[in-house]
Amino acid sequence: MNSHDTNSFYRMRLPHWEVGRGIYFVTMHVFGSLPVQVMDELRTLSAQSQHTDEPTQWHLRRLAFRAMENALDHDRAIDYLIRPAIAELCMEAIRSREQRDIWHVEEYVLMPNHLHLLIQLKSGSLKPVMESFKRWTSRRALPLIELHRSFWQQEWFDHWSRSPEQDERIRAYIRNNPVKARLVKDYRDWPYGSWNDPGLNKNSP
Repeated sequence: MNSHDTNSFYRMRLPHWEVGRGIYFVTMHVFGSLPVQVMDELRTLSAQSQHTDEPTQWHLRRLAFRAMENALDHDRAIDYLIRPAIAELCMEAIRSREQRDIWHVEEYVLMPNHLHLLIQLKSGSLKPVMESFKRWTSRRALPLIELHRSFWQQEWFDHWSRSPEQDERIRAYIRNNPVKARLVKDYRDWPYGSWNDPGLNKNSP
């Protein structure tokens, strides 16, 4: 079991818990990719979790994540993240932060409308690191799709991994996401994952 000191805990629409030396599972989605009713459901579940014990909080967070992920996987209206130019700039941003020792990438996958990252921070805290990533990618992606609004949804879903076993479950979840969404039959065939990113020198298991 991993043991970490809490660095900060804050709540926006979703709760965010940051710890020292943490490995984070982060999900970001493109603005407008979640239906209003799903956003309302996420806000309701988050509000319900404020005054409950920790096991209930995690149960509600899992429900919120499943609602979000099901909606994202079944919506094909927005596919910006797998358009080759946008996919490449997002992968460049991920690699750049690895090379600059901001984070170590354990696994990632770009889906049509969302991004999953499993990362260990090397410096800073999660909030400014993710905000910097969003700004850099947004400035470059928006002209490619000729939109004049936000590219990413304001907030992201994050969870810090409690154990090496949980790390591996999250890796498996990330790899399986393109399969679960019926985009490929074998995750190795999905071109927008860390396993197919030579810039990270990662090998498929």
